Amino acid sequence: LYVKSILNSDVVIATSSLVKEDVKKLGYEGKIFIVNPGISKEFLTTPIKRERKSIVKLGYIGRLDSERKNVIRGVRVFKKLRENNARFELWGSYDPNSEIFKEIKKEVEEDPRIKIMGPAPDDKLIEIYDSFDALFFPTKEEGFGLPIVEAQARGVPVIVFKDARIPQEVCELCLKIDDELPSLDDILSFGEKYGEKLREKASKFSLENFIKEMVTTYNNIM
Repeated sequence: LYVKSILNSDVVIATSSLVKEDVKKLGYEGKIFIVNPGISKEFLTTPIKRERKSIVKLGYIGRLDSERKNVIRGVRVFKKLRENNARFELWGSYDPNSEIFKEIKKEVEEDPRIKIMGPAPDDKLIEIYDSFDALFFPTKEEGFGLPIVEAQARGVPVIVFKDARIPQEVCELCLKIDDELPSLDDILSFGEKYGEKLREKASKFSLENFIKEMVTTYNNIM
């Protein structure tokens, strides 16, 4: 029904270049406009300047027990790190009875550097991002990738897998890896070098720009 609805539409508004590509693969021949979602202005406020600390914290925010989010792969890759001062915080909802979560929990219990934190409260989200030295986002695929933009808006570098399907406009400035994380020093250096550039890039995905683009798109359609 979903596919049939798309194919029978006169116009499609896609959230990213990747979604546009997928719609075309369905055989859709109509007009496709891209309007990227926006983040609230709170994410674009100036973060507190980061100082290098003895503990380097990577974080993840998203559903833990989703196969698409691929958290288990991220956990296993993190465990390859030999540095004892590395930490990996997993923030997000989960079903404790799901097989995926049980597998994650088993892996986490073998490494005290990894912590399952539970859901990230909306009013603490910016504070959580600001506590990360990097966001490790092991997703297989994203229609847009809001956590990536939110993290970059705070000047936090984002690590993704090279084989992940993420829109180019979102992951252009991400650290892309195969199955091994960069050294902690390389991650910190990347954040220090490109933090402002990340924030500048993320500012283009503001809620104000989203509204303007949506209005312009509807005017073009009409």
